[in-house]
Amino acid sequence: MAGGPLLVLDADGDIAVPRIAKRSATPPVPAAVKKLRTDTKVVDSDTKLYEPVVWSDEAPIKAVGLTTQTIFLHSVKELPLAFTFTSADAGGTDLEGVGYQLWPISLLLSEFVLTHSAASGPADDSKRHPLVPTGVFDQPNTTAIELGGGIGVVAAIVRRMVTGLGMYYCTDLNLSSTPNTGVATAASAASAPPDLLSLAVRNISQNVPPAANGRSWAVRSFDWTKSVNPIVNALSAPIESSAATVDTKTSGTVSSALNAFEWNADRDLIQHRLKPTESESSLVLLASDVIYDDELTDAFITQLLAIFAVCPAARLFLAVERRIVFTIAAGRPIAHAFEYFRNELSRRAPQLSMQCLYSGESLPDTNSSATAGGGAAVVTPCLPLSDLPQRFKCYQRTAQMDIFQIITTPPTASAK
Repeated sequence: MAGGPLLVLDADGDIAVPRIAKRSATPPVPAAVKKLRTDTKVVDSDTKLYEPVVWSDEAPIKAVGLTTQTIFLHSVKELPLAFTFTSADAGGTDLEGVGYQLWPISLLLSEFVLTHSAASGPADDSKRHPLVPTGVFDQPNTTAIELGGGIGVVAAIVRRMVTGLGMYYCTDLNLSSTPNTGVATAASAASAPPDLLSLAVRNISQNVPPAANGRSWAVRSFDWTKSVNPIVNALSAPIESSAATVDTKTSGTVSSALNAFEWNADRDLIQHRLKPTESESSLVLLASDVIYDDELTDAFITQLLAIFAVCPAARLFLAVERRIVFTIAAGRPIAHAFEYFRNELSRRAPQLSMQCLYSGESLPDTNSSATAGGGAAVVTPCLPLSDLPQRFKCYQRTAQMDIFQIITTPPTASAK
């Protein structure tokens, strides 16, 4: 038939039907990995460090190793400064190993701290958010505690650049790279990456000058899922312990001992119990990209409540990347992990105020949900993220990136 399909016959005169080649099977991705919306992949150390990698059921699991990369801090007060970090290969880690990676949101939190400190010049005064106290990062009596510090990216950048800050604690769960079999062979120990906190010590120490220059820091273990809060214990230590000094054995050398990162009754923390409301003694909490799993979010809120209970003048600066997913319950794409955190914080901690400082886009329904009691109050003004100077050109900001401040709700005029 003219214009019809061309039939191909085989040697016996039968119609030959072409067959589609069968796809080779690939190992399934574990459920924990599927929960991660995107990963990061190192592309170039100077121009483009991150490229989104979308996980799917067809994606094979890649081996995890360590890589060293250099990023550059631009236009603060001098020529670009190089920071070198060792982190896990971004080809893929399971949910428990995400702390080994270098996440873009940690660079955003670092830029926020630099903008609101003496590390930035007067030209950045207009970029600073009015809700952030002036000089909050430049007082020698200010202690900063980073929650979920991972490989020490924020700690290394802030501790190197912000010299007026007092003590800096980088905390996280001390993940061991050795399989929990009870026996570690020499071969497995040699090939396995260091424990997470040891890696943080390595990254901070190779980027930060000695503590003699006024840049004191320490790495400590903090498991949010445990009932014991070591920060609260330090804040609640007897007054006679206030003469204790900071144990810096994990701030100058790399140690793989899991018990080398335990807390002491450091006077840097005790001072905040002695003067919990005085401006000259400030406790600042920092966290980035810690809102991604509901169970961990519950544990995170529990620990926050304990810290604010003993130090109500503390303040938390939280950098969040709202990962959009479709849920059957909502019937639409939402930032489930962020919404869960905001609603649970409002329900469990009505005494705390959640203030949006910078946002990649206008947060939907924040004011109406606060009025209706459906979420923690996000107050204005909330500045566009573009107002915050981007010092690291190696990552791309997204509309889902936000920075919040969480403080004890100030008393109203009627309550005074």
